Amino acid sequence: MNCKNCGNELKGRWQKIFCSHSCAATFNNVGVRRHGIMRSTICECGEKKYYISNLCFKCKNKKSREMCLEKPIGKIPIKSRLQTIRGLARLFLLETKRPKKCKICGYDKHVNVCHIKPISSFLETDSINKVNNIENLEYYCPNHHWEFDHGLLM
Repeated sequence: MNCKNCGNELKGRWQKIFCSHSCAATFNNVGVRRHGIMRSTICECGEKKYYISNLCFKCKNKKSREMCLEKPIGKIPIKSRLQTIRGLARLFLLETKRPKKCKICGYDKHVNVCHIKPISSFLETDSINKVNNIENLEYYCPNHHWEFDHGLLM
């Protein structure tokens, strides 16, 4: 006898219809929808997206960023506050197309985003937009960033 899915010869005595579990699954699961409704794999912007998600990665990040930027700092949980603000600062600087190199020495292999006015100096009622203002952000290499944070650069 032959496998109902691939046509290979059935060799084992336990194989009655299919040659393997994967062949049986392939045959039996044709046309089965996973996770409920099948959605388009193209985002509204035209990019590919994961079929379960409504938006592609870029649109999802953009939408969540826009919602988050007007939020007061005090509304962000304390545990993730600095991480959220710094992550949004990195994304914001990338979008400005500013050259990704140290302001002091021009090093461009690895740079940090530095807040000129420290995040801790802002009020809890200030928005993330105010903290991540373009005039408050600068690229520094790790050495110059440390020097700036410790008051060695003016």
